[in-house]
Amino acid sequence: MSTFLKLHHGFLEHEKHAELTNAALLLHISGLMHASERLTDGRLPKAMTVRLQWSARLVAEGSNVDALIGELIRAGVWEDHAKHYSIVKYLDHNNSRAQVDAIRVSDRERKAKQREREKLAKSNPEQIQRQRQGIRRESLPESQGESRRDSGALADVLEMPDPAAIVDPADALAKARNR
Repeated sequence: MSTFLKLHHGFLEHEKHAELTNAALLLHISGLMHASERLTDGRLPKAMTVRLQWSARLVAEGSNVDALIGELIRAGVWEDHAKHYSIVKYLDHNNSRAQVDAIRVSDRERKAKQREREKLAKSNPEQIQRQRQGIRRESLPESQGESRRDSGALADVLEMPDPAAIVDPADALAKARNR
């Protein structure tokens, strides 16, 4: 799963961001992107700020990265810690590393189940059809040559649609247009 940076549609108009110079805003966005990509929970190592300056193409403008960081701290957008800067309220708007890891595990499990269903469908289409209907062969014991389903015992549990009542959406649309 790729990670994505979430920016609110009012990001640029926020009072803290509106006061920033373009160079500082660009450095801030580069920091947000770095934190999202590397799953740092909004922490930026101080040694990384020079690379962020390069990635934001601020060197060509002759911007002083220390001055830009000072501007971000004064605006209350970043906080200065001993070995890193932290992006204020980063986790209010973006997933934490733990959340991303949990989503990735869930996605892997979901995909594994999907692949297993697809494999089963290729090898035994009848069994997958029963699973889709919520009926398992082992849950329908045979009695005197007739299953509970055939005898109507499951009618109160499982409503099977009448095949004649199923309408093809394309046919319904064509009929509506011809009226």
